Amino acid sequence: MSSYYEIPAHDWTLELDHVLDSDGEQVAKNLLLDDLDSFEFSGSKKDADTGTFDDAGRDSHMVMTRGNSMKIAGKYNEDTVLNSVRASWNALDDLAQGIGRASLGSFILTSPAGKTRTFYASVVMDNLGGGRDDVTLWGATLTSSGAMTKA
Repeated sequence: MSSYYEIPAHDWTLELDHVLDSDGEQVAKNLLLDDLDSFEFSGSKKDADTGTFDDAGRDSHMVMTRGNSMKIAGKYNEDTVLNSVRASWNALDDLAQGIGRASLGSFILTSPAGKTRTFYASVVMDNLGGGRDDVTLWGATLTSSGAMTKA
């Protein structure tokens, strides 16, 4: 009998391991993004057209570059006593303002079995808001930079 089974999405973890300062030096964060409601990891590619007239109208290509992105979302929380937001959200928001090397953070996506995907990514805060009967929601897109390491 197989020991493979379906994995609930909420059993995965995402961590902001470190960010880069403007000199490219690592600044440790070690922040678990534990307030997520959803995540979606996806890939992309760019093809070069290698077709010729001899291909009789059939497409022909080679992959030239590959990339990854990850959409994450959650509920926005504030501590009204301490006048602060979660450290993980604040770190993402700060990273989303970065330019140059300071725009990249190292993220670790971990499955329940301990399989990891480690990658550098820039951040865009996609939305912050909600409707009349909603709690405030936020979202971000992480766009990978360079190779991803799987372990």
